[in-house]
Amino acid sequence: MKSCKNSQCFFGLITILVMSALVLPELFKQGMFTDGLLYSTVASNLYHGKGTFWHLYNSATLYPGFYEQPPLYFWILASFYKIFGDSIFVERFYDAFMLFLTAFLIHKNWQTLVSVELKKLSFVPVFFWITIPVVFWAYSNNMLEITISVFALSSTFFIFKYYFTEDKRLFLLLAGLFLTGGFLTKGFVALFPLSIPFFYYLVFKKFSIKKWLIESFYLMLIPLLVTGLIFSFDNSRSGFVRYLTHRVFHSIREVSTVNSRFYILGRLGMELLPIIGLNVLFYLVRLVYGYKDKIAFNKKVIFLLLIALSASVPLIITKEQRGFYLVNSMPYYSLSISMFFMPMWKNIIDYLSKKKQVIKLGIPIATVLIVSTIIFTAFQTDKYSRDEAIIKDVIKLKPILKNEKIISVDKATWDHWNFHSYFMRRCGISLDYSKNHKFFLTIKGNSKVDTSLYRNLNLKTLYFDLYKMK
Repeated sequence: MKSCKNSQCFFGLITILVMSALVLPELFKQGMFTDGLLYSTVASNLYHGKGTFWHLYNSATLYPGFYEQPPLYFWILASFYKIFGDSIFVERFYDAFMLFLTAFLIHKNWQTLVSVELKKLSFVPVFFWITIPVVFWAYSNNMLEITISVFALSSTFFIFKYYFTEDKRLFLLLAGLFLTGGFLTKGFVALFPLSIPFFYYLVFKKFSIKKWLIESFYLMLIPLLVTGLIFSFDNSRSGFVRYLTHRVFHSIREVSTVNSRFYILGRLGMELLPIIGLNVLFYLVRLVYGYKDKIAFNKKVIFLLLIALSASVPLIITKEQRGFYLVNSMPYYSLSISMFFMPMWKNIIDYLSKKKQVIKLGIPIATVLIVSTIIFTAFQTDKYSRDEAIIKDVIKLKPILKNEKIISVDKATWDHWNFHSYFMRRCGISLDYSKNHKFFLTIKGNSKVDTSLYRNLNLKTLYFDLYKMK
């Protein structure tokens, strides 16, 4: 028993090490992908009293009414700022917290689905999940999907408990509560767990329309009640309707980031290729060496795969598609793939567990490497993952612009969305290209800009030139 616990500890530490190494050093550097930067800016504004829960605020000139996403995530992150202070590293801490919370929830979902002897192998799906490229990228860039994943996994955990452990309707109500959290974080894409009762009867039992409808009702009860409350009050109704019209319906009708609706399916294949390839490679190598591992192509594998597909395939509805939209579905693909190849991995892990010296030596080494990764991460906080020159200039210009709320920019500068977020997040300044203000900002080398009303301050900046009205 002690040997079993030691080996379980070793493989768990290896998984934590991989998670930490793939995410933390990059996460705690300066600079962030545009969407994550925008979200942290809106949340910071909410913390500072700019905007309200249903009527969020980005800047005076870009999304003064921010209705691009539902409000719950921004309120949660604003609460983190209230507790820990308004630092860019607070959202990094939040992302790291979400990373390990998601891993824990994958572990809990796995344990709810499998037999007793496989419960201790929950690190396998966690390992496969974090090694999917778009997953560790999303956690390094504060994407909204990492919060949805927590709500979705919490919801599916209670649904799985209802179907596979204890038949208690309370579990469906709790699942519906977390489903509501996902819905208030990113709308309809977070509602894919509603399909689980249908898949359960489709895969495991003779289909019962009555039971399916009753269980679906319990699952939808809290989301429906909350939606009813939203539409019962003018403030919440107006905010939510603007989200639906400005974001949801607009993106379906008009927004296009890809040429084909099926782009997302190709991207899904590319993201899953490494872990599928790794499993197939191990299986073939072991086959060559005479190990005839079984494949667990069972109903639970199909069940999990259907859930994963329900979280990813509906994205073809709109041509606004990005790879990180798939992050919500990846825990379920990792669970399905892990279960499919689990007989092989159990044999490999059982064999390695018998190497007591390897395990005994590996535990302290893995622990030291995790601590080293954390220390290494601490030394990354003054380094940059992107936008180094921009960030340094914003910091340098902040004392000069400390009394300004809005500064002028040219159209080319305005069109860089990350500029808006950096100036608002770090200086509380909005950028405006439609009016002349006291200060004018442009990108260095832009010879097409009319600066006749201004004089160049000739600051030793790296990326921008700042002018002051004559």
